Amino acid sequence: MRIGTLLTVALALTAAPAVSCGPNSGTPAAPVNARDARFTELVGGADEVRVVGEAADPDGRWTEEEIVAVTDAPEVRAVLGLFRFLDGPDRAPCKCDGSPEFRILRGGQRVATLTLHHGKAVRGEIGSDAPLTESSGAAIAAWLSRHGSGAPK
Repeated sequence: MRIGTLLTVALALTAAPAVSCGPNSGTPAAPVNARDARFTELVGGADEVRVVGEAADPDGRWTEEEIVAVTDAPEVRAVLGLFRFLDGPDRAPCKCDGSPEFRILRGGQRVATLTLHHGKAVRGEIGSDAPLTESSGAAIAAWLSRHGSGAPK
């Protein structure tokens, strides 16, 4: 391989959005398929993830409740790196609203809102019930549990 080609590849890798792959938050994830690539492009440069769920107040009314706000760059990349999708068509949509909701921001502006459905799919800018890989669904559920959230709905 020529030096010019190596330099071009190195520059392309440095300019790629830094979305991590699980616990190694410093390691950019290589998109596995077209949907992963679209997700990586959509959330590239995100600097905040707010996870919002619903809770009943003392009078039994449902209200939004922030579960966790992530603003530390390595942690933002780690959270977004948990989302890995099966390529292909969306799942048949369920009838629920999904929970929790992941609000992904870049520079204070929302770039994506993703609702988790039964730990198996995500609804939002990436698709209407875009199917998660089994390991991704489990990793997201474990992350939510560590941050004080119950099982996805």
